[in-house]
Amino acid sequence: RSEFLSKDMCRSIIGSLQQIERNRPGIFQRESNGADTRLYGADRVASIFRLERETAELDRLAGAFHKGKDVVQFQMAGHITYAPDNLGSGAGWHRDSPFSQQFKFIIYLNDVSEENGPFQYIPGSHRHDTIAKYSRFLACALSQHRFSDAEIISLERAGVLDRKST
Repeated sequence: RSEFLSKDMCRSIIGSLQQIERNRPGIFQRESNGADTRLYGADRVASIFRLERETAELDRLAGAFHKGKDVVQFQMAGHITYAPDNLGSGAGWHRDSPFSQQFKFIIYLNDVSEENGPFQYIPGSHRHDTIAKYSRFLACALSQHRFSDAEIISLERAGVLDRKST
């Protein structure tokens, strides 16, 4: 097991995020019935979120993914807490824009396991052919970006989607 950031650094970042939230709660956005708290542009709020040295290789990969074009980037810091009717990270099943290429990386500041891991993805769900197939099956717009559990289950049952393919 390797650590991307030291435990001390993770604790410092978490402490800073908590302090900022106490002092400036209005700059945070809340989703998923209040369980998902996000600070968009965290790197512009406090220098502790600027991890240039630590993310240099990931930034290089993002540049390669975008074939050397200028990469627009920002950092989001957040936390998920238990709440009744919690829809999960990103307010449940969602897809980022199918009309733009995005490169994301997520750095967890605490240990994540199968029991508490807030993030799942569907392999290949970003591809245009897959988006078209899901949209046809669900009779929804290509631009639909939120999906209910029932929609995901119906895609699975019909064999249109396989979450266990990796």
